[in-house]
Amino acid sequence: MIELKNVSKFYSDNGTVTVGLKDINLKLNKGEFVAITGDSGSGKSTLLNVISSIDTYDEGEILFYGNETFYFNQNDSDTFRKNNVSFIFQKYNIIDSYTVLENVMLPLLIKGKSRSEARVEALGIIDRVGLGKRIHNRGAKLSGGEKQRCVIARALASDAPILACDEPTGNLDSKTGAEIISLIKEVSGDKLVLIVTHDYEAIKDVCTRKIKLSDGEIVEDVTFAEGKAEEDRELVLETSKPKRRTLLGLALLNILSTPKKTVFSSLVFTFVSFILLLLSLLMVKTAYDENYSYSDSYGIISDDRLIIYSSDHEPLDMSRLEPILKDREYYVNAFYEESTARFSVGDLTTAYGALTFHDIDCEILNGTADVGEGEFVLIMPSFQYSPDYARAIGETLSITANADHGYTRVIGTLAGVGISDDVNSFYIRGASPEQSLINTVLNNNVSFSFDVSGVEMGIFSLVYDKELETPYFAIPKELEGKIDLNFNLGDIYSVSYDFEIVYTDEVRSPKLFVNTDYMYGNIAPKVGGVREITVYTDDIKSLSGQVKRAGYDTSTPSAVEKGEGASLIVLYLLIIVVIIALVIMFFISFAVLQRLYLTKAKDYSIFRTLGLCGKDLKKVLFIEVLAVTAVSTVIGSLLAYAIITLAELELYKYVSVTLILLYVLAMLALAGATALRLNGKIFKSSVYRTLKEGDE
Repeated sequence: MIELKNVSKFYSDNGTVTVGLKDINLKLNKGEFVAITGDSGSGKSTLLNVISSIDTYDEGEILFYGNETFYFNQNDSDTFRKNNVSFIFQKYNIIDSYTVLENVMLPLLIKGKSRSEARVEALGIIDRVGLGKRIHNRGAKLSGGEKQRCVIARALASDAPILACDEPTGNLDSKTGAEIISLIKEVSGDKLVLIVTHDYEAIKDVCTRKIKLSDGEIVEDVTFAEGKAEEDRELVLETSKPKRRTLLGLALLNILSTPKKTVFSSLVFTFVSFILLLLSLLMVKTAYDENYSYSDSYGIISDDRLIIYSSDHEPLDMSRLEPILKDREYYVNAFYEESTARFSVGDLTTAYGALTFHDIDCEILNGTADVGEGEFVLIMPSFQYSPDYARAIGETLSITANADHGYTRVIGTLAGVGISDDVNSFYIRGASPEQSLINTVLNNNVSFSFDVSGVEMGIFSLVYDKELETPYFAIPKELEGKIDLNFNLGDIYSVSYDFEIVYTDEVRSPKLFVNTDYMYGNIAPKVGGVREITVYTDDIKSLSGQVKRAGYDTSTPSAVEKGEGASLIVLYLLIIVVIIALVIMFFISFAVLQRLYLTKAKDYSIFRTLGLCGKDLKKVLFIEVLAVTAVSTVIGSLLAYAIITLAELELYKYVSVTLILLYVLAMLALAGATALRLNGKIFKSSVYRTLKEGDE
C-alpha cells in the first residue's frame, strides 16, 4: 500500500540544518494498526506527517500503490489527502467556531456531496461516536474527550484508507484515553492506522506492529500480525469537487460562525469605506469649488443648466446645433428667466423676480407645487423665506409694468411657496409657457436709448394710455434727422418693435406711448433669430464640449470654470494630499485586517488537511472577505449619507459614475489584498507548519 524508500527530511533554522528523518525504508499495508514510538524529538511525528502528506520530504521516494509522490504540488497533496488520509490530532484541530455537525459534514461537502446528503451521513456517524446529543454544540464548548470523538467522527466521514493519529490521547486522562483508543480500533475496520504515541503501553493490546525511532532513524520494527498486501494500481487525483454553492456556503458559514471577528472586520471595512467616500466627496467638492466659481449674473444656478450663445452675439445657426440638442429639454431665447419684473401678491407683498417654466428642484413650504393654468409657485433662496408667505397662498398674483401712470396686470393666483438652492433670487414658476406673459416680462426689461451728436442718452418716459390705438414714439421735432434710436434686451441683444415714430413739438424729450396690448405682451420685442439657447441636461460637460466644437460658446450658470492659474495648482496639491492620506489609511487598515484574518489561518489549514485544494480554498477566502467588504461598503455609504444629510453638507451632488467606480474599485482592492495576504500565509509552507504556528 505505502512504501518509503530512503526517505529523508531536513529542517533549516537560521542556517542550522537538523535531521528530521534519515534514510527511512518502510512498507505499510492495509489492515495494520501501527504504533510509532520514540523519545521526544526522535522523528515519530515527522514520519507520520510525511506519510500523510501534510509535510514534505527532501530525499527518497514515498510510493502509494506503486505511484511516486515526490512530484506532488500543493493541490496534488491536498487532493491526495482528501481521498486517502484521515487525521486525528493530539490538539484535536477541530474548527472551534463550527458545531459538531458542521465539523463532521465538512469532509463530505469537500468531496462534492450535497448539503442534504452530507447532513444525513454525518448524523449517522455522530451517533456512532456517542455525540448524538451534542450535534449543535460548537467545538469550543466541548470537553477534551468530546472534541476527540468529534475528530474521530470527522475522520470516519472522510472514509479514507489511511487513518493518521498524532498522539490522539496526549491531552486526555487515562480513562478517556482508553475509551478513545478503543473507539479508534472499533471504527478503523480494515484501514491502515498509524498512531504516534509516547505511551506504547496504553495501546500495545490493539497494535499489530510497533515501529520505534531514534534521531530520525528506525531502530525497531516489530510485526505482531501481518496486514493485507495489495497490488499496485494507478493513482487518480482528479475526483469529485465541491460545488460552487458549497464553496459559497462554506464562506458564509465562516462569516456567521465567528460573529465577533466578523463584526470587528466589518467595522474596519466600514470605517475605511466611510472615510474613503467622505474624503473622495470632499476632495471633489473642494476641487470643484477651487476650479469653479458661481456666477452672480444668473438667477437660476442649478447644476443642469447650460446657456449657449455666440461670442459676437450674432444669431445661432440651428442646423449646426439641432443634431446636438436632439432629445434634450431646451428653450430658445429664454431671456425671461433672467429678466426681472415687480410681482405683487394681493396686498401682502411685492418682490422683484424673474419668470420660469422649468421645474426647479425646490422644497415646498406652503401650498403645493402641482400647479395648473393660471397658477404659480413663488421660489426663493432659503435665507429670504419668511413664514408670512403662508398667508399669500390663494392670493392674486400680478405684474407691475414700468409706466409713468403705472399699470398692474393680474396673471393668476399663488398656489405654492418654496425654497431652493438652485436660485439666488425670486422666481415665479408657471405650469407651461404663456407667450403673452413672457412678452410682458421682456417688455419690462427692454432698454430704450438714443444717440444725439455722438452722445447716448436714455429714455426716461414710458407713457401708458389704455385708449391709445397703436403704440408710437414721440420725438421732439428739433431732433429730426439727428437721432438714432436703439432698443436693447439686457444691454446685449438688439431688438425692434413695429412702432410708428412721430416728430412733434408736443414733447420736449423722447417718449414711448404704449397701450394695453403692449402691457399684456401682445406686442413683443423682435430679437431677430435665435440668439441664446437654454438647455437643461444631466451631462453638462459632454454637451458643452460638443457645442464648443460646433463653434459656439457656453456658460454654466451654476459654475464658471476658472481653468488656469493658482486654482489648478491648489487642485493638484489637494489631490496629492488626499491620495497620500488614503494610502496611509489603507496600509493601517490592511495591517489590522490581516492580523485579524491570520487568527483564522489554522481553521483554513484544517480545511487543507481534509483535502480542500488550494484553488478552492482561495475561492472560499475571497468570497468571505468580499462578502464582508460588500456589506461594509453599503453600511459605510449609508453612514456617510446620514452624516452628510444631518450636517447639511450637500456633498452627494458631486457623486458621479466615475467616482462610484473608483470607490468600488478601491474597496475591492483592499478586499483582494487582504485575501491574497491570507492565502500567502496559509500556502507559504506545509499544512503541518501552518497548523503548528496556529497552535503557538
